[in-house]
Amino acid sequence: MIQAVCDFLRKKILKLIISICVSILFVSDVIAVTTVTVKATVMAAPACTINNNKTIEVNFSEVVTSRIDGGDEYLRLVDYVIYCKDARGKPMNIMIAGNPASFNNNALQADITDLGIELHVNGNDMEINKWYGFVYPHKPEIKAVPVKRSGSKLPTGNFSVGATLKVEYP
Repeated sequence: MIQAVCDFLRKKILKLIISICVSILFVSDVIAVTTVTVKATVMAAPACTINNNKTIEVNFSEVVTSRIDGGDEYLRLVDYVIYCKDARGKPMNIMIAGNPASFNNNALQADITDLGIELHVNGNDMEINKWYGFVYPHKPEIKAVPVKRSGSKLPTGNFSVGATLKVEYP
């Protein structure tokens, strides 16, 4: 008996709610206005550190200027570490940002005219200021090699090149 009464009341309440909702749809004037507040938490991507925030250095030692040809003789690994907390398996992008040499878009301009440092990512040419994708923690292998403008004669002395290694979530 109690169950039957409960079922009857449920049906009546449901009909009342439906009637109210339908009648509200046909009301031409606004009855009330209220502000709806939406609260959410914006989740930032996990922070990353590159090379433990230390400068990445590539030492070419002594380079014979007449033997600079972009070949394997002076090819060096760019040794760096990327650490991103809770990012395993996530797609990421990497870029070397800097000033490209006027004679080679894959080379950073050195402080000596007609000299640059060409970069390679996973064995392919790496264009300066271009993003390359990878999946963390499998960072790309980056190599660097001195190159010079064809037909140029370079002075002797020390040289340097500056650039920024950037990592982002796409």
